[in-house]
Amino acid sequence: MNKQHVLQRRIIFGLLFLGGVTFSYASTEKDLGSSTSAVTQQAVTVKGSVKDAAGEAIIGASVVVEGTTNGLITDVDGHFSIQASVGQNLVISYIGYETQVVKIARANQQINIVLKESSELIDEVVVVAYGTQKKANLTGAVSSVKVNDIKDIPVSNTSSLLQGRMSGVTVSSFSAQPGAEGDVEIRIRGINTFGDSNPMVLIDGVEGSLNSVSPNDIENISVLKDAASASIYGVRAANGVVLVTTKRGNVDKKTLSYSGSYGVQKATVLPTYINSWDWATLYNEQNEAMGDVTTNFTPEMIQQMKDGSRPDLFANTRWSDKIFRSAPIQTHHLSMSGGNVTSHYMGSVGYMGQDGIMEGTSTDRFNFRLNADSKFIDIITL
Repeated sequence: MNKQHVLQRRIIFGLLFLGGVTFSYASTEKDLGSSTSAVTQQAVTVKGSVKDAAGEAIIGASVVVEGTTNGLITDVDGHFSIQASVGQNLVISYIGYETQVVKIARANQQINIVLKESSELIDEVVVVAYGTQKKANLTGAVSSVKVNDIKDIPVSNTSSLLQGRMSGVTVSSFSAQPGAEGDVEIRIRGINTFGDSNPMVLIDGVEGSLNSVSPNDIENISVLKDAASASIYGVRAANGVVLVTTKRGNVDKKTLSYSGSYGVQKATVLPTYINSWDWATLYNEQNEAMGDVTTNFTPEMIQQMKDGSRPDLFANTRWSDKIFRSAPIQTHHLSMSGGNVTSHYMGSVGYMGQDGIMEGTSTDRFNFRLNADSKFIDIITL
């Protein structure tokens, strides 16, 4: 464990301390129990330390009495002191390390804990910049979404696939208008620059728009979330990088696939309006209360509103029925892929048609994509 890691832990502990991270425990009559023996319920002080395998103190490790909310975090030297009862268990945990449980055997017990690093998920391979590597070897923060996580999600906008699926990635939509792709905002760990705060989007290594790719063509989406990506892509990566890998053909396996969907959209909540004659009656009552009846509607006018005999003057139009509608949305996607030992191909064509829930709004989008690669000799691939 080098000095940089120790400094990072001290910073984490300071943030937790400033943020007021505390645990509290309230004893109740049920917790104490009159029938419980005095030995197991005797409050004792337990002290100890938490370190890693290299012998470095772990700052901010959680120490909690099992089954209660009585807990604390270790100090800058990895030490702790907690009140508990003989026979209870202490649960010691920290992010990236395996949790340990220790039983309290006696009063004034000194507990020295050595946490082991957790090996879960470190073998997962993710896309990073121009290649792939294991998560265990990463120095930057990377999140990824696989095709199996997004293949059954019916969306008209590919950016919506990231919504709520990655920590630190916020996707906001400011319009429901069909085709308004620019109204979908992606922010990676907040706003990091003045002006344009959109992340850099690379599709198979080429910069482009995330919404230009059909969801059915995507194999993997990786997001580089910290400043480490700037060492590869420069200042354009200041707001993060979204890496999209599209599907490719398989060796000696020809595949023809089709997928489609159809749905209906409608406004879920619309305001309820009163009838025109009810409004006219309320208007008259207001004028009478104010002492001015010169602009009142006459009984004849109110009757004409009810029977609709003069729609040019006294209409009773429900504009919500004129403006909003039930609108269909449909998607179709056809792809063909294959290959052999030296060549692979994958071609697809897609269509998305969406009518807006407001009259006069609609969009149609066609997608075409072709991936082909061929190896001539061992060192040349086109």
